[in-house]
Amino acid sequence: MNSSPRILAFLPTLNDFAVLPQICAAIQALPGDYAVLVIDDGSYPPLDRATLPPGTMVGHLPENYGLGVATHVAMDHMLAHGYDVLVRLDSDGQHPVDKIPLLVDEVTADRADFAIGTRIDPHKGFGARILATRFISAYYRLIARWLTGSRVLGDLTSGFMAMNRRTASLMAKEPLERYPEPEMLMLGMLEGLRIARVPIKANEREFGRSTIGVNRAMLLFYRFNIFALSRLFDGAKRP
Repeated sequence: MNSSPRILAFLPTLNDFAVLPQICAAIQALPGDYAVLVIDDGSYPPLDRATLPPGTMVGHLPENYGLGVATHVAMDHMLAHGYDVLVRLDSDGQHPVDKIPLLVDEVTADRADFAIGTRIDPHKGFGARILATRFISAYYRLIARWLTGSRVLGDLTSGFMAMNRRTASLMAKEPLERYPEPEMLMLGMLEGLRIARVPIKANEREFGRSTIGVNRAMLLFYRFNIFALSRLFDGAKRP
């Protein structure tokens, strides 16, 4: 990899614009060759690109297709336009922009193909949503350990990540769902990618709220089981 890798920072968003301009500006101010791509996943009204810093790229999906489709768009753009690293972070300000270089360094130093920002304090608090999330996260880790036969890196649901072109090429072939983080990490483990864990402290959410309520959390639970079963049967068919 050259001495100045080209980095594409990708932010998916759905009606979550309050701090998006500040996040984009902060990424652009990082040392290095950073480009910013925002994918508006069917917001209504749509994101006004004039509110974002000059140079920010914006893609609009005609309706809410989900994070899996938005991620595919970003990976395709990264691969088609010669970027060396793809970074993904949320648009609500919870992922610390100043920690992006830590993820990128793992990839550009060739220590990892896929770097995950794992939260040191995930799922704080109480309530039905938090308790459901804790249960599902623990279940994800159990199934992941069973399928991979190895120790599972913590925080399977983290959306703060960086990947090289090898990882993006692999993930681009997969049918990613609305909340694909557990599947992406599992795929990386099953395919033998070098995965780095970078502990981070998430910022408090100042605006908006999580799109994952109890009903969606249970839908994620169902989809993850389908994914796990498909991988189990696929492994059983291999010689």
